[in-house]
Amino acid sequence: MTMTGLLAQIPYQALVLLGSALVTVFKSIAFVQEGQRGVKLRFGKAVRYRTGKNAGQPKIVIPGFVFMIPYIDKLKRRHVRQETIRLDYQKIMFKDGMIFQVSAMLLFTVTDVFKAMFEIEDLDDAVETLGLAILREELSSRNHKDLADHEKIGGALLDRISQKGEEWGVKFQAFKLTDCSPTVETEQLVLMETGVPLKTQALRGAANELGCKILQLTSQLGAGMLGFPLVGAVGTEKPAQVGASRNEKDDSAD
Repeated sequence: MTMTGLLAQIPYQALVLLGSALVTVFKSIAFVQEGQRGVKLRFGKAVRYRTGKNAGQPKIVIPGFVFMIPYIDKLKRRHVRQETIRLDYQKIMFKDGMIFQVSAMLLFTVTDVFKAMFEIEDLDDAVETLGLAILREELSSRNHKDLADHEKIGGALLDRISQKGEEWGVKFQAFKLTDCSPTVETEQLVLMETGVPLKTQALRGAANELGCKILQLTSQLGAGMLGFPLVGAVGTEKPAQVGASRNEKDDSAD
């Protein structure tokens, strides 16, 4: 007798019961993969320890199989591996008015899977939003020259965001700046800020070599060394030359 013929002899009600039994058996077994932790919910509430030193604490399901009460229990899982969140570029104005495009990255690990799943609605989204807010607040209170010490800024950012770690069941391990690029306008200001002192130093060196004071250098020489237009420098010197020629004429007339 073929399998089709055998099934045809089984009453329809028996097939329904057999199918329901198989589904029930299937639903009574769940599993947690390596790198994950789970929490069993019964009637929507976390199953907790009733006795012992962990009384009242939720039971955390470790990797492996776990038996469930079908249609009553539900298993929620979350990975606890090290996680990286990249914070996209955002324009930040520093205390001294300079504007930079700043990006950063956050490195953290879930230490309490129950808090990570139930104390905050979406942990990854919350970490990203909080990281962006702390990054803006911290940098806007500093001068742009502080960017020279990334490690110090990263330590300050990590200290601030770690205050939320215990509440959300995570441990933040790093908060680092990945890129800090000035806007076009700010770049010009930065170049002027760094370039003018160097040129001024060169101007002073030239004055020392000539054995005179810096104020005794001609305006054309000073403008050329500082990088200013010579037209403006020549224009400023003409009145002095005209005045000098007039004085010479007056002396000759006397």
